[in-house]
Order: sequence, then structure tokens, then C-alpha cells
Amino acid sequence: HYLLLKMPINTKIIRWLEVSIEWCLLALIVGLSFSHTAALQAFAYVGGFIFWVIKFILGKKFEFDKTSIWLPLLLFGIAIFISGITSVDPQYSLGQVRGEFITYVLIYYLVVHNIRTIYQVKRLLSLLIIASAIVGGYGILQYFRHHIRISSFLSDYNYLSTYLVIVIPIVASILFSSNFKRKFLKPILLIVLLVLFIALMFTLSRGAWVGFLCEALILTLFTKDKRLMSFFFLLCMIGVFFLPDNILYRAKTIIDISKYKTEETIGPRFEVWKFGLSRIREEPFFGIGYGRDIIPRKYPEEKMSIMGHEHNLFLETALEIGIPGLAAFIWLIGSLLKFLRKAFLSIEDDFKKAVILGVGAMVVGFFVRCIFDCVYVDNLARLLWMLIGVGVAISKINQQEQV
Repeated sequence: HYLLLKMPINTKIIRWLEVSIEWCLLALIVGLSFSHTAALQAFAYVGGFIFWVIKFILGKKFEFDKTSIWLPLLLFGIAIFISGITSVDPQYSLGQVRGEFITYVLIYYLVVHNIRTIYQVKRLLSLLIIASAIVGGYGILQYFRHHIRISSFLSDYNYLSTYLVIVIPIVASILFSSNFKRKFLKPILLIVLLVLFIALMFTLSRGAWVGFLCEALILTLFTKDKRLMSFFFLLCMIGVFFLPDNILYRAKTIIDISKYKTEETIGPRFEVWKFGLSRIREEPFFGIGYGRDIIPRKYPEEKMSIMGHEHNLFLETALEIGIPGLAAFIWLIGSLLKFLRKAFLSIEDDFKKAVILGVGAMVVGFFVRCIFDCVYVDNLARLLWMLIGVGVAISKINQQEQV
């Protein structure tokens, strides 16, 4: 406080703005873990953006992060905007551009340019882990009380399962890759991880289970602590002997290819995917328009309208914004994974490596999950981009420390 009083007035204001932005990010990461927090989220990211703009003006220094993902992100954004203009419902699509894509990008850059120390990273992730433990714990309680597919504090089981796919690799990588000065933290993280895993099982979401398995494979291959493989193997064994029959039956249907077409939710997906592939040829360059509800607006009488969307993010992206937009999106994901891999190999600090590894596994698991559904929306996409921003921010922090 003494040093703050000695600072010039502009420097004091900038420091207060930086603290305010961090508080906005802390509020946002909590809000993204629960449904019905739209007001809190809007206050957090809009407030954070306003404080950031004022900081630019007072500091007279414009910052822009130019990692390897900025160009594919720009091209992806251009494809989305053109699709919005040429949409079958331009007003709706452009509203979705503002409410979805621009929000994701804003949150990403807000994190990248305002998380400057590893202590800020730890504060953000600590709140996320606490919030996820509450979400997972309540979900388990919900299962034993009502014997239903759990949704916890989120809108439905698909959202909850995807939320867990986002959070689990962060918790697991920190648990197995970090050296803890406070030894009591490790058993706490282990308990949280077990709670999240059990909650994931109780969602009965097979697509999320496949995403989780991909994350487990990546973490096992890249972490230094090879006990992780034993841990995941132990989880699977416990699951085989102790999980309820309905969960085991759902798990068996993943590998029973002969029943795909007759199974009640897998079979219709093949019809929906066939429909999407046939319609992509009609608008291959700009698509039918951006937005989660654009398909029923374009094809209200088709069977597609029953399921509402493509149940495959990549097919839906091609249908909405065209094949060039899909190419930009795939380039964006590939560039991001390449960036994270490079950062992971160049960083020595265990905690930083752990978070980078967790973010990379999260990206893979999330988009594998999206092969079977379109959950790149709302809180899930915002949290995804927020944590991607944390991964990029850690890379910047490491570069600054080396200089």
C-alpha cells in the first residue's frame, strides 16, 4: 500500500484496473461453472473489457498477442461473419456472431493480456477446481436421490458431461505433474478428481466418455509420473465391478458396432450426418448461416429438425459457414495444439508444464466429444477459450521470466 501511494496517479489507476480485471476473471470462471449466471458472466467479461480498454488509454500502449493461432482465428472469424451476412436469417446469425464467437474471442484475449503472473493462474484454477468439486459432488448426490442422468447445476447431462471433460484433465495434470510444497493439497486434488470421474460416469454420456479416454491417453503419454497410467487403469477396474448396470450397458454399446444402427440415439445420428453431408453440397462456400438454431430455420420440414442440429461439430460447421470455414476451424485447432506442444517442451517448471499439458489434453478431449454432439456453445465454449487463454498466458509468462 505504501508503494502504491508513492506511484504517479496514472500508475495507481492502471494498477487498480489490473486488480479489477483479475476480479472480473475470477467471477467469470466461477459463473461459467453454473447455469443461470448470465448476468454475472456479462458483468464480468463486459466489465473486464471496459477496464482493459481504459487501461490501454491511460497506459498509451496497445498490446496484441500474435501467437501462431491468430491468423487461423482471424480467417475463421471472417468466414463466420460472411456466413452471417449471407445467412437464410441474417439478423439471427449476426446476433449469434456477437453473442457467441465475439464473446469467446474477447474472453480469450482478456485472459492472455491480463494474466501476467503464475500466482494469478493459481488463483483462477483454484476457484475452478473448487467450483467443479461442488458441481460434481452435487451431481453425485442427485444421482443417488433421483436415479437419473445427472445435470447438477448445469442445464442438462450433455452440458455437465462436457464441462467435466474440460475440467478433469486440468485437475489430473496438476495432481500428477506438480510438486506440491503444501502436501495436504495432493490428497484433496485426488478426492476432487475421483468426484469428477464418478460424476462423469453418472451422466451416461458416451461421447464424453470417449473424450475422457483420449484425455487419459494424452496425459499418460506426456506426464512424467507414470503412476497416472495405473491410476486410470484402477479407475476402469473399479468401474467394471462397482458401477451400476445401466452405466456398464452404455459403455458396452460404444464398442458393439453391430448395434449402432438400431440403438436409440446412435442410429438417428447416422441419418442426421447423412442429411448434413447431402446439404453441404448445396452451399459449399458460405454455408446456410451461423448459429445453433439455423438448421431448423432453413429446413423446418425435414427430419433434421427433430434433433435440431447435426450432432457433429465439424459437419455442422461446414453446413453453417461452408467448407472454407471448416478448413479454417481445423487449422485453428491444429495451430493451437502445435503451439501448446511447443510450449510444453520448452518449459521446465513442473506446474506450468502441468497446466499446459492439461489444456492440450482438454482441447483434444473436447473436440473428440464434439464428434458426437454440438456442445461448442454457451458456458462450455467460453470456459474452453478461457482455459486456452490461461495456457497461452503461461507460455508468455515463461518467456518473460527467461528474458
